Amino acid sequence: MVDILILNYVDFETTQNLVDKVKTYESVDHICIVDNSSPNDSFSQLLPNSCDKISVIRTPKNGGYGYGNNYGIKFLRENYQSKYILVCNPDVIIEDDVIEKLEDFLEKNKSYIIAAPFMCDPQGNKQQNTAFRIGTLQSYILSYGLIYSKIFKPGIYPQITQVDCQKLDVEATAGSLFLLNAELMTSDNLFDENIFLYCEERVLGMRCKKAGLKMALLPRERFIHNHSSSISKVLETEVKKRKVMNSSALYVMKEYYGANKLEIMLAKLLMFISIREIKAVDLIKRKWRCK
Repeated sequence: MVDILILNYVDFETTQNLVDKVKTYESVDHICIVDNSSPNDSFSQLLPNSCDKISVIRTPKNGGYGYGNNYGIKFLRENYQSKYILVCNPDVIIEDDVIEKLEDFLEKNKSYIIAAPFMCDPQGNKQQNTAFRIGTLQSYILSYGLIYSKIFKPGIYPQITQVDCQKLDVEATAGSLFLLNAELMTSDNLFDENIFLYCEERVLGMRCKKAGLKMALLPRERFIHNHSSSISKVLETEVKKRKVMNSSALYVMKEYYGANKLEIMLAKLLMFISIREIKAVDLIKRKWRCK
């Protein structure tokens, strides 16, 4: 049996829709809704779900994605001795049989800490960023360069959307949904709570790889992700999202890649240029809509 962890922030309607769908699944033992200290009435709106099968809890602060998920994982481990936890955003759709197949894979493959189905958009199209390579510091820095990132596509698994096999080993998976073998998690491979938002998957991949634990993508299994519906309610523009992402990336470069001052300066320059590009594209779109 699988326990589900749903991290909510200001988006109780989306969270409620997911809970209504998965609470009857045969593969699901317990559901934990973690409200990440939302400033609206999310917690009070979700609290009526509380029952033997559903826990609704609230973090003492909004510490970000990693903090909220760590809070829920610890709660499930301490109170329900959870072995397999489906960590997911509220804005996903997954079927019962897919959860069962993820569990079956982890049960039979003890060296894997994470198994994930293929992420698809609402139209069912497979998404390239369902998994990615961690790569070197140099490739990570250059990924913020306009020309380099568009030509070389660092971190991308080539033609991953065309893969048709039962299992593909990957270095990191999308954080929107994955099944976690919680028995293998320790304080050294939980989410880094110094990262508020974005880049968590990269660090989780690095931590698990260091611990000798593997991650798998199951290409024949799928889930739908309505990208960032919760995030968009808080960070309304692409520029705001990019600034938060850049801050997280700089932390990762320093703490996990050991970037020196010159490398950080180069990264900041490329990030500055990328934000200017986003602003220019946004301006062009607005002018086009006004015509």
